[in-house]
Amino acid sequence: QQQAVNLRVQIDTVHKIENIEGVFQIICSGHPSTTQDSLVHKGVLCSYRTKHVLLTSGTFENPRKLHVPGEEDHSNIFYTIDYYNDYEGKTIIVVGGGNSALETAIYHGERNRIILVVRKDHFADSVTPKNKTDVETMVAEGKIDIWWQSKIVCVTGGEATINHDGTEQRQSFDYMFINAGYEKPLEFLKSAGIEIEESLGGGKPKFNSNFETNVPGLFLAGALTGADSVIESANQAFGVVKFIAS
Repeated sequence: QQQAVNLRVQIDTVHKIENIEGVFQIICSGHPSTTQDSLVHKGVLCSYRTKHVLLTSGTFENPRKLHVPGEEDHSNIFYTIDYYNDYEGKTIIVVGGGNSALETAIYHGERNRIILVVRKDHFADSVTPKNKTDVETMVAEGKIDIWWQSKIVCVTGGEATINHDGTEQRQSFDYMFINAGYEKPLEFLKSAGIEIEESLGGGKPKFNSNFETNVPGLFLAGALTGADSVIESANQAFGVVKFIAS
């Protein structure tokens, strides 16, 4: 909050984005601005008017679940990397093929047995060279075992049934980390006029090489585009701002 004050950044909660004849009106609540581009509505809501909008809302409050039997409310299944517990001598299943999954496997792989369950026969294209190299090194050292073309079928207590290359196998585990991405706020995006295309996980917003959606002037960056690292997200946002300025 103090940094926002120092940088003169206005922080509000966005309720709706409207496009009126090429000008966006961002309906918010919080701290109404006193600038010409803001209007106060009934003393509660305020709105900002602009010709360009960059959505970087992220998706990290809604981790994508597998929706398999036994997953819900399991005490040893987590959806983010756990830096607070230094496990040792445990069997840990990590689900996912992106940077988050690889970083979880790397972090816990030094003192535990890691089974990395990847749906495809390769890692995501966004995986960084360092993460890929580190995992390959730990595989060669016997610290990580990769199960390609695999998916969790169900969980029963401390045992997971995994479809591994077409064959179901049972694997006991102590902890499971599901790093399968995050659910995007599709209804909010649709309400802004953004087209959604079907994909794994319910859909994803359409955008071009400049991260501009089908709504002219409305851009995306970060997790909404599928970026799964802070560096990638920041580079996208920088690119959008540079494009708008040009």
